[in-house]
Amino acid sequence: MMSTKAKLHISFLFFLISALYGLLLRINFFLPFENIVHTWLTQGHSHVAFLGWGFLATISFLNHLFLSENQNNKGVYQIVFIILAISILGMFISFPLQGYKIFSITFLAIFGLTSYVYCFHFLKDLNENKTNLISVKFVKWAVYYYLISSLAIWAIGPIIATIGKTSLYYNGIYFYLHFLYNGFFVFALFGIFLNYFQEQLSADLLKKATNFFVLTNIACIPAYILSILWSDVSPVFNIIGFIAAFIQVISLSYLIPLMWKIISKIKLISIQKIIIYVITAAYSLKVLAQLASSFPEIIQKSIALKSYLIIGYLHLFTLLFMSLLLILFIQFYTQLKLNTGSKIAFFLFLTGVLTAELLLFGQGFYSWIFKEIIPNFNWYNLLANLILFSGLCFYYLFQFVIYRN
Repeated sequence: MMSTKAKLHISFLFFLISALYGLLLRINFFLPFENIVHTWLTQGHSHVAFLGWGFLATISFLNHLFLSENQNNKGVYQIVFIILAISILGMFISFPLQGYKIFSITFLAIFGLTSYVYCFHFLKDLNENKTNLISVKFVKWAVYYYLISSLAIWAIGPIIATIGKTSLYYNGIYFYLHFLYNGFFVFALFGIFLNYFQEQLSADLLKKATNFFVLTNIACIPAYILSILWSDVSPVFNIIGFIAAFIQVISLSYLIPLMWKIISKIKLISIQKIIIYVITAAYSLKVLAQLASSFPEIIQKSIALKSYLIIGYLHLFTLLFMSLLLILFIQFYTQLKLNTGSKIAFFLFLTGVLTAELLLFGQGFYSWIFKEIIPNFNWYNLLANLILFSGLCFYYLFQFVIYRN
């Protein structure tokens, strides 16, 4: 029987692998690797990050918090986790060696089919519990959005086979990413977060959480349009995308006071308060960036500066929102008293992430205005990623090895 802690341990190892791939991508600018294509390594980096780390850690918390002990200990969940982990391990090896080819696609298909088994059993068990908490509503819709996102996986292959990598192919990729990131992860992570504080939610805070849920849900599907505005579409789509993004901006008026009250009223250690501040700021910036992306000029500039602005946006979500929330949940779960070493390791990791983000967005806007590269940008970016990776390694040692008991 694999415990929740063992599952989180495996998930965090995938996080380390993904961070290592990210570091290798930066090193590749100075020491090109023979027989390894930069794009293939990027694909391995991204798949291990949001499936190996993000998805596995998230479903581990979903099972632990929303299912009974008997439900969580069912053999099907044990088998599903093992198959998912093996398929991600296969992607970790195959993507850097061949990109989207037979082995990578096979492992991705195995992951997708196995995740369906998980979704079916999780929703079935969740419905048996007959709870109507706001956190439960969040996680139910998270699973629905994951299922919606997965539709694109099965469509991409036929699209490539029939018409090639046209705009339809890329819009299919963006469909998958939008409903995975802005659907599954946003709803699942906020659901888990609210579950931890369910008993402390006053009537006023519960109302704020409910309003945030409703507005975010209303905006999620039409917000996909923001992902396809780069292609040749009618200006009407810009209007629809703007409205969806503006609804998300309105939702922040409920989220920010909710997070502020949780920080001020509930007993948390300083690192946990800092994490909540950062993830709230990161999520708010994500929403504002989506609003900005509804304007044609900004879309064109973002595409031209994809290596900086779009990559910075994806890292903003993956590292400063998703990853920090999962680290926070691990702290809640383990209930470890963080010592000086673990605190230093965490702030080293956070410093690396924030520095890398400032460099990416700074370079993007610098190129936008001055049409130039910041002197020694790649060296600074490599240093930031080295700090990030080092901090993460030390944090892993303190979280899972030194104080594993």
